[in-house]
Amino acid sequence: MTTDALPGGRITGKSLSTFSMAGNYVNEQADAGTVVALDAYGPEKYQRLARLKRRLDPHNMFRLNQNITPLT
Repeated sequence: MTTDALPGGRITGKSLSTFSMAGNYVNEQADAGTVVALDAYGPEKYQRLARLKRRLDPHNMFRLNQNITPLT
């Protein structure tokens, strides 16, 4: 998949989301953004993961799937 297809895929996914169940399968997130990861984990767990990420991966090397942005 090229990056040219990503915007169209995201628009299609958003329009289909009204027909899907609430929830999120974390291992299928890929490059979904912080909002999706935050919704998947919830604010408390996301903050805990962000603290761990700051300690274990401060340069965000492992960022492609389910990215948790390290706390600054």
